Amino acid sequence: MSAERLPDTDAGTGIGTGSVIRLSDHQTARGRQGGGDRPPVAAHDDTPSPELDLAFTAEAMYRARKRTLTDPATEEAFLIAIDTVALVLRGAAAQGVVDDDQHKILSGMLTNMQNTARLL
Repeated sequence: MSAERLPDTDAGTGIGTGSVIRLSDHQTARGRQGGGDRPPVAAHDDTPSPELDLAFTAEAMYRARKRTLTDPATEEAFLIAIDTVALVLRGAAAQGVVDDDQHKILSGMLTNMQNTARLL
């Protein structure tokens, strides 16, 4: 996979600030088995989807830092971070910072993020 970064990038993250990262030459699913007790994600057919776009964007962000979500240790750290964000989100819902509908939407987004590494 290659990612073409647009000009104005944040030196810390390597991602476009106020811009979009254009992704090209996407790799298809590697047929990797799911890690740990997580079920594998069904193979995809390269049809563009928000989930696949998210996977390629996340991978481009990791590659900008010389890492990859296809590395099991990096994937595990990524999932720990998502679990932490989910915990914060549950706390926000419990405190009334987000309502039930917002919590449901954001939780769904986090679930999609959990599947990101397995789509690569």
